Amino acid sequence: MQATKKFWSGIAIGVLGIVLFSSKAVMVKLAYKYQVDAISILLLRMLFSFPFYVVIAIVYRNKVEGAILRHKDYAWVVFFGFVGLLFSKLF
Repeated sequence: MQATKKFWSGIAIGVLGIVLFSSKAVMVKLAYKYQVDAISILLLRMLFSFPFYVVIAIVYRNKVEGAILRHKDYAWVVFFGFVGLLFSKLF
């Protein structure tokens, strides 16, 4: 029973991700209609996604499954986040 619930929750989250990712292009096209520059659109996109990451961090902060994260690990996560951001602007 628990496995089926997790399965369908995963499917629902996946479908929600697909819908939100697809709607991003529509929102950008609507914003360009009002002559908004690309930097402002990127800023709004980051601001709108930030609360989701905060909620995910709060939900999963106390769940320990054998992985112990050190400050060095968090530094690597931030580093790769910035690298991903830079590459996303290039491509």
